[in-house]
Amino acid sequence: MPTWGKIARSGCAALIVMLVLLAGLAACTPDRAVLRGIHKIRHVVIIMQENRSFDSYFGTYPGADGIPAKNGQFTVCVPNPRTGGCIRPYHDPSLVNGGAGHDRGDAITDINGGRMDGFVKSAELAISRGCSATHPPPAVCLPKGPPDVMGYHDAREIPNYWSYAHHFVLSDHMFEPVASWSLPSHLYLVSGWSATCKNANPFSCKNDPGQQVAHRLPNDFLRCLRTHGVELVRLHRFAELTPRELEVLRLVALGANNRSIANTLHLSEYTVKQYISRILDKLKVGNRTQAAVRAVRCGLV
Repeated sequence: MPTWGKIARSGCAALIVMLVLLAGLAACTPDRAVLRGIHKIRHVVIIMQENRSFDSYFGTYPGADGIPAKNGQFTVCVPNPRTGGCIRPYHDPSLVNGGAGHDRGDAITDINGGRMDGFVKSAELAISRGCSATHPPPAVCLPKGPPDVMGYHDAREIPNYWSYAHHFVLSDHMFEPVASWSLPSHLYLVSGWSATCKNANPFSCKNDPGQQVAHRLPNDFLRCLRTHGVELVRLHRFAELTPRELEVLRLVALGANNRSIANTLHLSEYTVKQYISRILDKLKVGNRTQAAVRAVRCGLV
């Protein structure tokens, strides 16, 4: 989720382009009347690009309020805690981006009380980047790899988006309503808030910008699985594992020891032990052998 700069448009699901398709010539209307004002708008199409910021895709678009620059040079440089220096924006031609974490806590780190200088820090502190499950993962997808959150794309990588911006409307001051990940942003788009509800009664709903409950399987889906004899408890607990925890569990089930897992996933052995501890806790089992047996039974390996 490359996000940075003066980017108040930071976050997980940036609203990027709004296309306003105008009505055709007056001759296209049945009564040949001339449409005026808002009545000229026939359709509004909103394109929501997940895990990007405005500046990630349109930071250098001509005329847009994008990456701060003066005399052709970028004027921002975000601190890099790992090196003690800072990283300036740069053109990134790669079609695979590691980004950083996508949750509410990551957004808080990114924004850093309005200083907007925590994006590199967030990427370096993440235990898993968005594309870390790729096999083999590129360097930018690994937590120990170089962060790429200061990279931006332009018409060379995304000519379709830049074409939309040229032919229709580019909203460079459209801000997302919640500093969190994709689902809360989607919920705000359609309902004006992000809530978790106990039942169908709207008065049972409570504000939930983190939407952590959404990481679990929906009850309707679980009931469907129960109808077909699927072991719900185990499957439901697997659904609570993060992508990185699932990677570790698969390697455990294949008989890999902690050192081998660390080498395969480019982690420290200490980090692997932390992952395994969380896996055992989530699966409610006492040791890695029990966890491996459960992984095999549920078809994870």
